[in-house]
Amino acid sequence: MTDFMWRQVPIEETQCCLRQLVQTADEDRIRSIFAKFLTAPTELPDQKTEAADTLCEVFGIARLIETNGRKPYEVWCASNDIMREAEICFEGNEEKSWFLADSIPSGIEVGEEAMAMRKQVKIFVASEPKLSELVSKYYELCDMSEEEVEASRR
Repeated sequence: MTDFMWRQVPIEETQCCLRQLVQTADEDRIRSIFAKFLTAPTELPDQKTEAADTLCEVFGIARLIETNGRKPYEVWCASNDIMREAEICFEGNEEKSWFLADSIPSGIEVGEEAMAMRKQVKIFVASEPKLSELVSKYYELCDMSEEEVEASRR
């Protein structure tokens, strides 16, 4: 589902995988939850959008994440590092952890709203040096081109 949310897999692939999952589970309750999505047509662009909106509705997701078209492994790892450090820094304060978890995906989103969220996150973590450093590195990584990311792997 994460790959679906980040637009990393086609809606048809998501639909196919969910069909297999529902068949494997063989449970009427699960089948009924996903029925509208699993039977949605996906041939035309509008149908794909409608199918994606339907699945977002099922999962309670407001919308898919607008990205710059990539989600390299390094970005994913960096966001996980942030959340692990946040658990240490916030010592079980779920409200703070949830704010950060909800805000960090904005790192590779594009637009004014995403930039405003970056600023808010940096202010939020400023009192925690290691967490602040991880967030800064995360945003730097998000802003790198594919070539720069590839070069950093070497």
